[in-house]
Amino acid sequence: MPNQSVTLLATMEARPDCADKMCAALTDARAASRAEDGCVIYELMVDGTHHNFLVFERWRDKAAFRAHQSSAHLAETAQRLEPLLARPPEFVPWRMVS
Repeated sequence: MPNQSVTLLATMEARPDCADKMCAALTDARAASRAEDGCVIYELMVDGTHHNFLVFERWRDKAAFRAHQSSAHLAETAQRLEPLLARPPEFVPWRMVS
């Protein structure tokens, strides 16, 4: 049976004056996401400029990922992030090769 997990990489760039606020919002989202049923991994990283953020997340299966996408905390995070973003975030799904 193939691996049914869902892996997503999300990249975001904060406006220069908003990096601390973005980090706080993403840190809150990380805690809430890790508490969700089906969250396998949810990591937050920032580059050396402290303006570019990467979220690496893996969910047990599509159902867990869909539940995460419809969660209240994710909608709240999107609202918090919108005014802080230098440009729209990029979301790239990945799948396990073996």
